[in-house]
Amino acid sequence: MEKLMQREAYLKQVQGQKEIVMHYIKDHKIVFSEIAESVTEDTRRVFLQWIAQANMNSQKKGRTEYGQEYQLFREKGTCILKCEDGDLTMPSYILEFK
Repeated sequence: MEKLMQREAYLKQVQGQKEIVMHYIKDHKIVFSEIAESVTEDTRRVFLQWIAQANMNSQKKGRTEYGQEYQLFREKGTCILKCEDGDLTMPSYILEFK
């Protein structure tokens, strides 16, 4: 019974994180320089995981844990991603979803 409750809590947390991340997708893209609000630590971790996954691929492509394919593009300059635990200065990336 306890394992079932833990599993349900985990699945609810994963679904909640998915909804938060999907909130940032506008017109099939996440443009990091356009995110004005502060993101959570977990959301930042997901974004950086996606960027790292695409950077390891020669075609700059990846797939989210939710099954969406994306491609990473880099614009000139840097941007600041505001996070709950501090600001992250990073290259101006765009994730474009198919």
